[in-house]
Amino acid sequence: MIARDKGPGRWGQATAVHRGIAATPTRHWAWRLSLGQQGPVSPFCSRLSRSADEDTGRPSNRYRTIGIRDTQARRVKFLCDEMLKRLGRWLRVAGHDVLMLPDGTDDRTLVRRAHAEGRTLLTRDRQMAEQNAALADLVLLDCADLDDCVAALNRQCDIDWMLAPFTRCMNCNAPLVPATDAQRRTMPERARQSATMSRYCPHCDQVFWDGSHVAHMRRRLASWNRRHRGGPPDQHLT
Repeated sequence: MIARDKGPGRWGQATAVHRGIAATPTRHWAWRLSLGQQGPVSPFCSRLSRSADEDTGRPSNRYRTIGIRDTQARRVKFLCDEMLKRLGRWLRVAGHDVLMLPDGTDDRTLVRRAHAEGRTLLTRDRQMAEQNAALADLVLLDCADLDDCVAALNRQCDIDWMLAPFTRCMNCNAPLVPATDAQRRTMPERARQSATMSRYCPHCDQVFWDGSHVAHMRRRLASWNRRHRGGPPDQHLT
């Protein structure tokens, strides 16, 4: 999707991360760490559980993997911390419900929000995961760039990257609805003539349509699915 950074009174240039569906304002334009406590567990993510020390019976620093995949349970909700916001936006592109709080939100607030809304918290912060394992469903990802993080998430969770592409707003996570004729009239004339899909975000008051990058983004999502399920990656994607 193309999502443009708002400047004073107008939209700025499209960012490379969000290309694919153009947007305009309608006004003018687990790895779960468990210490033995009961808690919500994502039904389709693997998690790590601390094993007990053989001598003391207390949780040790060693972890064992518990496989709890369920390929039918793909509608889990996520919360991404600020280090994984790019991954979170692509999960939204795929159709997943992903909450992202403002940068600088403290760890306890992230954990409490994830627990309160039944979300799986995705993080790269090992310290936060270890300190808050008992309070929420946590998936710790050891990754760097986007493709690396996608691969790390695929190893832990049964993600469907073609769940419902381009049905959520990348900016706010709200479900998109079909654009009305009046909303379509706010699109550039060339886009109105060429677009085969136009959707509207009621929260952001924006119209989205299938711009030139939608096909590329869809191929990328499909490539992540093939890699996840053992198929060959698309060699043309960068």
